[in-house]
Amino acid sequence: MSEKRIENITDFEKAVSDAQYGRMPIIGEQYQELYRGQSKESYELKSGISRYAKSLEDIRQIEKNVLKDFRDLINESEDTKRFIQLSGDKNGFQNDWRMLEQIQHYRLPTRLLDWSLDPKIALFFAVESNHEYSGQFWVFKSPLNWSNDDHF
Repeated sequence: MSEKRIENITDFEKAVSDAQYGRMPIIGEQYQELYRGQSKESYELKSGISRYAKSLEDIRQIEKNVLKDFRDLINESEDTKRFIQLSGDKNGFQNDWRMLEQIQHYRLPTRLLDWSLDPKIALFFAVESNHEYSGQFWVFKSPLNWSNDDHF
């Protein structure tokens, strides 16, 4: 892992270009870059749930409770679109990972981290608050064929 200091938009564009350097989709490269911004340099790359938990068992219990409460809320609602953005079918989220994707957008703690395909979105989150602190801009090279359906 390498670190680079980004002071301006030119530095940012160079960092993105460097991260993408050598990738040649036309010959079948099997990865793509994912980007994440965090508003403080001191923040660890940790999920929301791991910031509250002291152990793996705590993570499991918190996640189990959050999933149950969110499902109960959906089941009690007559308008599932108020809570589930990608599907109007409340039975379409039997997969916990798909449900966690939805829960994440309500700022509830999950084990997921938000990443973007667009580096400018990550840059926004790195600089949009905590103006007195330096932010972080992360790049992760993800396998192109990765899917949470395949791996979880």
